[in-house]
Amino acid sequence: MIFDSLNRAEAAMNTFRTFADDKAAMERYKAQIGRLSQLTVQLEQLFHIVDSIKGEEIATITFPSEMRGSLQHAVDTCGERTNDRRLDAATVDTLKIATESCRSYVENIWKTAAMPSFLESLNSLKTLRALLQNEEEVDRVIVSIEKYRDRLPQSDKAVRSFKEDTIKARQMVDHMHLIPEVEVFITKVRMQTATVADLYEEKIDKWIRENHLEKQLKIRF
Repeated sequence: MIFDSLNRAEAAMNTFRTFADDKAAMERYKAQIGRLSQLTVQLEQLFHIVDSIKGEEIATITFPSEMRGSLQHAVDTCGERTNDRRLDAATVDTLKIATESCRSYVENIWKTAAMPSFLESLNSLKTLRALLQNEEEVDRVIVSIEKYRDRLPQSDKAVRSFKEDTIKARQMVDHMHLIPEVEVFITKVRMQTATVADLYEEKIDKWIRENHLEKQLKIRF
C-alpha cells in the first residue's frame, strides 16, 4: 500500500535519541519528519477526494502509470530513508513534487471533465432564478456550485455536498418542465439574444402561460 512506508514516520520519531551528539542533525531530521507527516495527510486527503468523485459518478479518474510509478518510488524512498535515519530535504521534496503532480492532474480533470457537465443546469438555474419559488434556497445552491467552478473540493464531504446540490439544481430546473424549444429560448435570454418574436413561438407562449409567468418575465432593451 502506498501509505505503508509513510506511516512509519511516527515510529521514526523515537529515533531522535540517535542524534544526541549532533543536535543540528537531529533538528534537520525532525523537520523533514514533520514535512513528511504533512504530505502524508495531504495524500490521504487527495485520495479520499478522488474516491468520492468516482463514487459519486462525477468523473472517472485514473492516474497515468508513469505518475503512479513516480509517486510510489518517492513514497518508498521516504520510507526507507526514514527507517535508516537518512531522510533529507531532497527526498521529501521529491515526494512533494509527485504529490503536487497528482493533485494538478485531478484538478485538471475536475475543471475540464467534471464541472462542464453541470454548467448547463447551473446556467439555466441562474437564468430562471427569479421565476422559481424559494429564492433563498436557489441562491444557496447556485453559490455552492459556483464555488467549485474553478477549484477542486477540499474534502470527500465537500464532494458529496457538491453532488447533492447539482442534483437539486437539476430538479429545480426540471420543475419548470423545459422542453428543447424552451431550453433554447432560455439560452438566448442568458446570451441576451432573445427577441420579442421568440415570445410568439407557440411552444414558448404555452410554456409561459402554463407556468403563470406572464407577469414575471420582463423585457429589456
